[in-house]
Amino acid sequence: MKRIFQSIVLLGAIFALAFSSVSPAQAQGTSLSLVKVTWSSSGIIFIFNFEGNLSKNELTGSVKTTSGDEYPLYCWKLDDHTLRCTSSKKMAGQGDIAISLAGRVFSAKAPNERPEAHSYSCPQDGYAAVVYDYYLSDESVQRFTLFILVTANEQLDMDYYANSFAAFLQSYLLPPPLTVDSWTMVSFRCETLS
Repeated sequence: MKRIFQSIVLLGAIFALAFSSVSPAQAQGTSLSLVKVTWSSSGIIFIFNFEGNLSKNELTGSVKTTSGDEYPLYCWKLDDHTLRCTSSKKMAGQGDIAISLAGRVFSAKAPNERPEAHSYSCPQDGYAAVVYDYYLSDESVQRFTLFILVTANEQLDMDYYANSFAAFLQSYLLPPPLTVDSWTMVSFRCETLS
């Protein structure tokens, strides 16, 4: 009964959002359609096709699950008609989701694949130095070292850190239309602060 109620509330919210506001994209006649939803090691990937103009502010949105969890959605233009968006892979296997982007709401099913998280810890307070290779859409590889402050025996979800850095790369460091396709951990080492 609770699940039915949550589904009804989610559908009501979708209809309310869809019919209550007009974004600049809608006002300018921009069309937007969800093409694909997939899981990747860097998060849930959403591919959209669009016609018209989308502002930089319209390239962020959110994804809400039927359980009420909400995750940020970050998008960038792959070309003049395609958006690639990423969100947390924590929603994997959670069933129906509502994607809010550019004043519109789309519904889809979250991918079922959800591998085990890669958890690491350090025996002492200090920092973890983690090296990743990020594989880019132009088939090049960029190597980065992430430094993470840690407390002794703290469990670190390295997928979270790698995914967050991939989103940062795509948003601030990579020139469009370059994107991060995947990543691999090369090494993990613990250091103490001196």
